[in-house]
Amino acid sequence: MIPTPLLRPALLRPTSLRYRFSCYTHRLYSTLNTTAPLRILFAGSDDFSIVSLNALHREHVNRPSLIASIDVLCREDGRTGRKRDILKEVPIKAVARNLGLPLHMISSFKDWQLPKSSPTSSFDLIIAVSFGLFIPASLIDKFPYGGLNVHPSLLPRYRGAAPIQRTLLNLDRETGVTIQTLDKERFDHGKILMQSSPPIEIPPKTSYRTLHDNLAVCGADMLVETLRQRLFVPPISDIKNPYQASVARKVTSEDSRISWQDWSADEMKLRAEMLGSVWTELGTELDEPSIPRKRTILTGIDVLNWDLELDIGVGCFRYVKQPEEMMVLKCKDGWVRVYAVKVEGKKEIEGGTWIRSLQKRGVGRKFW
Repeated sequence: MIPTPLLRPALLRPTSLRYRFSCYTHRLYSTLNTTAPLRILFAGSDDFSIVSLNALHREHVNRPSLIASIDVLCREDGRTGRKRDILKEVPIKAVARNLGLPLHMISSFKDWQLPKSSPTSSFDLIIAVSFGLFIPASLIDKFPYGGLNVHPSLLPRYRGAAPIQRTLLNLDRETGVTIQTLDKERFDHGKILMQSSPPIEIPPKTSYRTLHDNLAVCGADMLVETLRQRLFVPPISDIKNPYQASVARKVTSEDSRISWQDWSADEMKLRAEMLGSVWTELGTELDEPSIPRKRTILTGIDVLNWDLELDIGVGCFRYVKQPEEMMVLKCKDGWVRVYAVKVEGKKEIEGGTWIRSLQKRGVGRKFW
């Protein structure tokens, strides 16, 4: 079997799945053509789940004998912003509308009634991909084939909310995707139906977006293949593997706080891209008590591949004009460019503009 390279999303669609990964499974096609066309309720939310929804819809169009219908379930729009005054639409809603799929919205499963797939029939299977809510046993039991889930890790490794983030933050060199059943008691404890094998290699300096997009495509293809092989049909065997169980805890603001002693320039760039920004505290090089530190958010980080002849310490920054005007920041192993800065109580400003506004252009100031 050819090992799985990490490819750009545009190249991640070979004509046959077997050329990209093999799967741990003991029942390939053992129940082929023994089920009626499936009426699916798809529960999703974000870009990762949208890739699976699009793959299922293509299969529905091209192979109606496998998928008879798809309804989409998503959470209600949420409010964001400091004053909670910005209504943010769940991304999968627009996709469902564009595909012409019935759409159902939910805030919680309390007192929620399962809709019918048509006036005269009910759903056969629920598929949850990056949905965000735990689907209760009382609901799973209403589906003849229960539920499936696409999880971007080699379960039981990295059970939980942030498997891709933890994979990168822990500097893992391999990962994969798991198709599992929905457990009725806990997240990510279902039976494993299919799993990337061999693991997908992660090249050095892989960005979050690249890994996210590749795993989304891989997971969508594996999900469709799981349906084609009818691996959801009982009796279901739980595939065993050598991976140790671990938890991918949710990312918090502390994960974006710069650790000047630990973070390399590459890690600072990775975290800023993955988490949206990183933060630190602005003070003085002498850390004078009379000048309080201020929380400062840095957005847009690029690693500089050339050295600067500046004799300053880690956490210090300067304004440079060549090859263009910019703010540069010293890390423990090199330099990064900072595109935007937001100091506590101030508006966000372009990095070069911000540093030019400082007395002595930042000399004597430092991030802690």
